[in-house]
Amino acid sequence: ARRRTQSRSPGAAGSAIRALLEVLNRGERARAAGLAALAVVGALAETLGIGALFPFLNLLATPQLLENEPRLRALYALSGAASAERFMIIAAGSLMLLYACKNLLLGVIYFLQTRFVFALEHRLGTELLKALVLAPYAHRIGRNSAEQLQTITAEVPRLTSSFLLPL
Repeated sequence: ARRRTQSRSPGAAGSAIRALLEVLNRGERARAAGLAALAVVGALAETLGIGALFPFLNLLATPQLLENEPRLRALYALSGAASAERFMIIAAGSLMLLYACKNLLLGVIYFLQTRFVFALEHRLGTELLKALVLAPYAHRIGRNSAEQLQTITAEVPRLTSSFLLPL
């Protein structure tokens, strides 16, 4: 019996990520891995924010849950609120604080991601320009220097802005 081997052709996203990893140096790969981990933390923070909103809205719509739901009753007693209305105000303030912290965290993550992408754009553009300037004269004579500069000044930023920033 002849065994069929399946060739695994990587998907477009997999090959694009592999190509990106080849362009990154060791430090950039480590920073990219850290940013990927931060992106997961950001996604969890978004999930927590959305997950906290609906129970709060449910509590506002049905205040009787404070008496009927054991976990809410325990939280109500723990809060030390004098009334159900006071507990609602504490819950609303807590939700606003949660959203403020979540948005601050996401802002820091987006800042770090953007800084990484633009630092990579700067490095790639600088290396390409250096390679163009240091290339032998015979290499430059057969090529249009305007097209090469176009690649450096337009294509590298387009790569980083359209591919890396959305990641």
